[in-house]
Parts: sequence; C-alpha cells; structure tokens
Amino acid sequence: MNSFRVRILSYLIGFLCLAVLIVSLTVSYRTETALLNAEKLRFEDMLNSINLLLHSEKKNLEMYRENIVSQKKTELRNLTKLVFSFIDNHKQRHERGLTSLKVAQRDALKEISKLKYGNNDYFFVFDKNLKIIAHPKKSLIGIDANKVTDKRGKLHIKEMYEQAIVNGEGSTSYYWDRLGQSGHFEKVGHGVIYKKWDWLIVTGTYVDDIESEVEKRKGSIISSLEKLFKTLQRNELSYTYIFQGDGKILVHPLLKGVNLKGINNPVTGENLFDMHIDAALTERAYEYVWNSPNDINNYKYRKVAFVKKFEPFNWYITHSVYHSDLSKKVVKIQNEIITASILSLIVFSFIGFFVAGAMSSPLKKLSNLVRKIDIKNLKDARVIGDGPKEVQELAMFIHEMIVSINSALEKNNDLFNELELNKDNLENTVHERTLEINQKNENLQKALEDLNKFKNKLVAQEKLASLGTLSAGIAHEIKNPLNLIVNSAKIIAMKVNELNGLLESIKKDERKIDLASLSSDYETLEELSNIIISNSGRSEKIIHSMLQQSRTGEFDDFEIVDIEGIVDEYWGLAFHSMRASNPINVKIHKNISVEKASLIPKDFGRLILNIFENSFFALSEKLKYEEDFIPQVWINIDNVTEESFVVRIKDNGIGIADEAKNKILEPFYTTKPTGVGTGLGLSMVHDIVMAHQGELKISSEEGEFSEFAIILPLGLNRSK
Repeated sequence: MNSFRVRILSYLIGFLCLAVLIVSLTVSYRTETALLNAEKLRFEDMLNSINLLLHSEKKNLEMYRENIVSQKKTELRNLTKLVFSFIDNHKQRHERGLTSLKVAQRDALKEISKLKYGNNDYFFVFDKNLKIIAHPKKSLIGIDANKVTDKRGKLHIKEMYEQAIVNGEGSTSYYWDRLGQSGHFEKVGHGVIYKKWDWLIVTGTYVDDIESEVEKRKGSIISSLEKLFKTLQRNELSYTYIFQGDGKILVHPLLKGVNLKGINNPVTGENLFDMHIDAALTERAYEYVWNSPNDINNYKYRKVAFVKKFEPFNWYITHSVYHSDLSKKVVKIQNEIITASILSLIVFSFIGFFVAGAMSSPLKKLSNLVRKIDIKNLKDARVIGDGPKEVQELAMFIHEMIVSINSALEKNNDLFNELELNKDNLENTVHERTLEINQKNENLQKALEDLNKFKNKLVAQEKLASLGTLSAGIAHEIKNPLNLIVNSAKIIAMKVNELNGLLESIKKDERKIDLASLSSDYETLEELSNIIISNSGRSEKIIHSMLQQSRTGEFDDFEIVDIEGIVDEYWGLAFHSMRASNPINVKIHKNISVEKASLIPKDFGRLILNIFENSFFALSEKLKYEEDFIPQVWINIDNVTEESFVVRIKDNGIGIADEAKNKILEPFYTTKPTGVGTGLGLSMVHDIVMAHQGELKISSEEGEFSEFAIILPLGLNRSK
C-alpha cells in the first residue's frame, strides 16, 4: 500500500514538473514574440505621431515656399511693368520726331540691357519671333529662343511666351546660370508683352534662398525628432533612426551623416541600405546580426528592425531592437514563473501525500476481493466496496463487468453450437453457388465469342461497304483503259483488213509492195499492242486492288512497299469514287520524302482511304455554305526519327466539333447523316495503326481544318 501511495505521489510530482517545463518553454517563446509584437505596435504608434508631425511640417514648408514664390512673381510683374516706362519714354521721343523708330528701339534695348536689381538679377527682351534682342550677355543676342532649354531640358522661354500670348503675361520656373557664380540655380521667370512693339520683356529671380530656408527648417525638424526619439526610448540598447532615399543617415545615435549605402554587414556581406529598402517595401521585420554600442568590435548581437517610408520627404524611419533587451524581460518572467511553480509543487506534494493515503486503504480491500474471484464460477462472484464514493462506484463497475463477461460466455457457447449446426448447410450452399458461377462463366465465355464473331462480321461489312463506295471510282478507272483497249483493237482490226487486202493484191500481182506503208502499219500495230498491254496491266492492277480490299480475313504479312505509289493509288480510288457521286474540284498539295517502309499494304491502303473519304465529305459539306471556298488537301510524309515516319493528311473542310473529338474513334460513332456512314471507319483506322505499333494523333478546329497524323515505324529490318 505504501508503494501505491508513493506511485500516486510520484505521478503528481512528475506531472507538475512536466507542466512547469512546458509552461516555461512556451512562455519563453511566446513572451519574446509578444514583446516583439508589442515593440512593433509601439513603433507604429510612434510612426503615427511622427507622420502627423511631418505632414504638418511638410504642409507648412509647402505653404512657405508657395508664399515666397508668389511674392517674387508679384515683384517680377511690377519690375517688368516698370521697364515699360523706360520703353514708353523712347517711344514718345520717336513719336515727337526726335529720333527714328530704329534708333528709339536700339536705345531702349541698350538701356534695358544695363538694368540690374536684387542679387545680380537682370532683364532681357525677345521680338515676336522669340529672337533675343536684348540681354546682359551679348553672346546670346540674336539667338532663336524657340529651342532654348534650361539646364534640365525645359523649353521655358517658349512656355512663358505661349502663356503671355493668351494672358498678356506668363510665368515659369527653370534652372539657369547666375552671373559671377558657377553652378545651376533655380529661377522664377516672368514675361510681359509690350504690345506696341510686339516685344516680350522677361526677367527672373533666383529662388535658391527659399530652398536654403526649407533645408534649415528640415534641420530643425530633425533636431526635434532626435529629442523625441530619446524621450520615447525604453530599452537599454534599442533606438530609432532616419535615413534619406539616397542613403544619408539624418538621425542616429552613432552614425549620423554616414551614407548607409556604403555599409555592409561584416557577417553576411549584405548591403544594409538594400536590406532596409526591401524591409520597407515588403513591410516585414528585418532580422540581422550587428554589434552593440557597448561592444562595437563584436558583430554577434541579434537585432530586428522595422522600416517605414515617409513619402513627402523621401525619408525612411527605422526602429531597431536588440534581442538581448527582449531576452532580459523573458528571463525575468521565466524566473517568476519557476519560483511560483516550485512553491506550487511543494504545496501539491503535501496535499498529494494525504490524498494518496486516503485512497490506498479501500482500494487495497477491493483488490483482495477481485483476487478471490473464481474464473470458472463467475455466476456466483460478488464484489462489494466501501470507503469513498469513487471506490464504491469502481467496485460496482467491476461487478457489472463480471456479470457481462459471464453473460457473453453463455451466448458464445450458444453461438458455437449454432455454428456447428450451420456448417454443413453452408458447405452445401457454397457448392451450389460454385456450380451456378461456373455455368454463368461458360455462358459469358460463349457470349464473348459470339461478340467477337459479330465484331469481325461488322468489320468485314465495313470493308465491303468501303468497297461499294469505291465501285464508282473503280468503274471510272477501268473504263478509261478499256476504252483505249477497245479503240486500239478496232484500229488493229482495220489495219489487219488493210493488210489482208494488200496480201490478196500481191498474190494476184496487181500492185507493188509499198515497204514504207508496211513499215508505218507495222509501227502502228506495235504501238497499239503496247497500249493494249499497258492498259490491260493497269486494269489488272485495279482489279487486284479491289480484290485485296474485298478480303475479310485477319491482317496479312508486312511487306516493303513504295509509299508514294500506294498513296497515289488510293488517292485515285478515293478521288474518282467521290467524283462519281459528288463531283468537286480538290487542290492537292503533296510532299513525300519517305520512299520505302515495311507495312501491311492492304491495311495501310484502307487506313489512308478512310481518311481521304472523310476529307472529301468534309470539303463537300463546307462547299454547301461557302461559295468562294477552294477545297484543298495536304499530304506530307516525313521522317520523324531514323526508325519512324509520320503521315500527315490535312483538309480545310468543316473540321470536327468539340463534343465529337473524344468520341470519333469509338465504334459505331459517326457525325455523318443516317445511311452515309457506319461509324466503323476511324475505329478501323485506329486498329490498323495499333497493329503497326504506331500512334494516331488528331487535331482539328471546327469550321477551319482537320489533320490526321499517323506515326509508324519504318520497320525496314522487320521480319515477315
């Protein structure tokens, strides 16, 4: 019983220790993550405050700049109009007859060129063609200002003149040299048209002093931010800094004024500027290893940086946190948790000791009762427990379990007896079912044989149907040589009669022998004999092809065949068959670069014949609704590899509908009208390709074209 108490206590202490370990590790990970997220949220709150401040300052700077530029434009407008008084003076002298117009204008321009005001600011004048007629720099006089640009390529004079034509005056900003100084400075120019002489009077003032003031105010903003960052800094080593888009650091506790582009991480070699920009674009935390302000020579301290861009000033505000700062807080929290856990462990150990003691005594009694149960006499077994309610419930559960086991054993015996009785019946049933299955298998086998016979019969019928389709073409093909044979025979008969007459005359010695005439007749007879022999052979070949097509047996042997010859032969059969029933003109494009291949001639002929017939059907259907349509068929036969070749047959007919593309190789499927097709043609094509160990590819676009590509082995070394 003491061991039971010890076990309970050990389990309790072990569980508490494991819980403390898990909590400690979880807190270690999650606390650091939570602190990091809190630091990020604090940075975002700080950014919101800084954004408000910077946007306010940006707006103030823009208003300041706009006010100053507006004031300068007003001053320029007044100064330009003041020049009008000088010009009017010379114009009046001319009107009073004191000077000529040319002299008055020359004196006015000379006087304007000498005028100066402000910080070396001056006036210059253009005529109506924008030609410079007055300028302090005499080298510029006479230049066409239509194409004059400032130092950044802006057509500032032309822009100002176009405004002045519409409004009488115009303003623009541009970059120009300053008299007596080097460099390019921003200016605001203002021009007014002196209508009496069609002059454009222009002056400008430099506004770089405005930019200087803007930069001073930016410096003041930066100083304010430095103070703000020091005030908001919480951690010992963490800090916030700012750098410009060109990499110059504006605010930093150690690197102010340094360009971030020139700093690489000594550990990884990565450029810090690039990494900061990437972090700002992706809006993710940037983790890296760096030195510590207290240990500047060792780059071993893990940091995380949050980077945000402030668009108006092109500034990047960065807040960096050392993991060591976060780790100190995590360790402190861990120590507090461990201390609390140890105290809890001590308290629970004492409680567990007394609880284990209270549970052990009734459990021991219950254990002794269970040991006394006779396994062979479960029916009379009784288990009664005392002590705590839980122990009594456990004793009741054990008693109910014993009763259930006894009941299950009795049922098991009944089932065993019933199983023995049903064993013989089951064997008889299995034997009967086996006989039934065997009978069904025999029936299925017979049905399969009948199906194969029916299939062979259908294939034979398809071949005969194909032969019937060719009959018209064959008749046409045989008709031509038979006509030649008949005509040649008639001429021969006529010549024979002439020769008989000649022989009779010779016998009677009525006429002399004309050797030249006899020679000509002999040549004619020889030529006609050759025609009869040639066309008889052609007719025999056609009849042989027809007989080959009519055979319905299994596949024949492979033979080395002439590819172009067999293609021409079956093209002719298909073409004349089509012409007999539905005459159309078909333009053929043929390119055959393969001479010989090992094939089953009649099956290869059936294959291309079927495809030709489908092409003619597709072409004739398209002619029904396209009057200007030109039916065309392309036959290309090329090598694919050294061991294989491809037959491509393409037509520009009606194509194949999308819903039919996956079905056209199925037996009995046809897209032709009832009575026109059997649906076995392309199925037979596929079977022939497979018998040749080839591959069939079909591509089509409805209303445009269909192409059949048959890839077959050359098989020149194939044994018959």
